Amino acid sequence: MTTPQIYTFSSLDVVSKTAENIADLLIEKTAEKKAITVFLSGGSAIAMNKVLLEKLQKVKFSRLTLTLIDERFGKYGHDQSNEQQLRSTGVLDLATKIGGKFIGMLSSQNLPFAQTLAQINQNYAELFKEESYKLALLGLGEDGHTAGWLPTNNEAKFVKLYESKNPVVFYEVNESDSNNPHKQRLTISTSTVPKMDQIIIYTKGSSKKAALEHFIKRDTPINQTPALALYQNPNPIIVLTDQT
Repeated sequence: MTTPQIYTFSSLDVVSKTAENIADLLIEKTAEKKAITVFLSGGSAIAMNKVLLEKLQKVKFSRLTLTLIDERFGKYGHDQSNEQQLRSTGVLDLATKIGGKFIGMLSSQNLPFAQTLAQINQNYAELFKEESYKLALLGLGEDGHTAGWLPTNNEAKFVKLYESKNPVVFYEVNESDSNNPHKQRLTISTSTVPKMDQIIIYTKGSSKKAALEHFIKRDTPINQTPALALYQNPNPIIVLTDQT
């Protein structure tokens, strides 16, 4: 189990410095003529994602695919959808301008969850088969969650919800586990973690400090700090933060 590489910036600079570091990494991979797949988070990471795409506007990518780490299930284009928030803030337009392709999780046909999940898993299985540099950009919640992996009452339930041979899982939040308001969710499964070439955690704000400490110290069970599942990746995780 590797030790994460932690880079700390001031609260004023953390968004721009995070975007700059990630942009430099993607430019390096582009120079190596690599196809690139970037898995994006929603929530507080969206503002940083926009700055990142702005910094990449003059870069010529041979092949760039953007997709989602997780999604809030519902009608296509609903206002709490991560895809919709990326679209409304201009992130997806910026990606299109540099030749990027976006693959979302929700069906524009508003298919039931079972059919939506089957379609997503087919798309994501193809993504993971492709020869591309796979970068996961993740956030960290105050409760220690990352991706769509929310805390659960026990480890057995955590495994049942989030471990799967498929790349994406669907689940409904149980109030005994979490008070997260978005009850029906789609997320990459923990089985995808070892398949990522690089995992980056971006976390900003003092409210995330305790969760970040638990992640670094590894002093809680995985069901209490779900981000610990990321240690299944063999490469050092990069943490970009304003917390010391």
